[in-house]
Amino acid sequence: MHRTKSSYRAKFFSLLMLAVLVVSGCGGSSDSEYGQPGATAIAEPRLQNITIAAAGDADSVNVGQTLTFTATGKFTDGSVGDVPNIQWSVQGRQAGSGELNGEASINGSGVLTGVGSGTVSVAATSGSVRSNEVRIQVR
Repeated sequence: MHRTKSSYRAKFFSLLMLAVLVVSGCGGSSDSEYGQPGATAIAEPRLQNITIAAAGDADSVNVGQTLTFTATGKFTDGSVGDVPNIQWSVQGRQAGSGELNGEASINGSGVLTGVGSGTVSVAATSGSVRSNEVRIQVR
């Protein structure tokens, strides 16, 4: 069997390319942001607690009137900001507690409306994080 120069060149070129691919894939360091040794993924800050307050630190609202609440979240990275996916709640006469004997409603924006005279308790949650409770006198 007689081999030609072009057949030797083809084999040589194939072996050379294989060697380049093997060497380039071994060891060495990578400058990409994902390939750096010791690189860690940065986790999203998680909500740690929620603090709610009535506008002007009010402690009462008249029947038929509204009172706006705000919520501030503290996160695991130390930042403070808006609370994601907030759910507002109000407890009053329907809670069966002698202390909570008023009636009010609260909407998804934190606007409380006085419905019946007495005391109510307002709170907010986001996921498993619950806020402080604020007591409001409905007059």
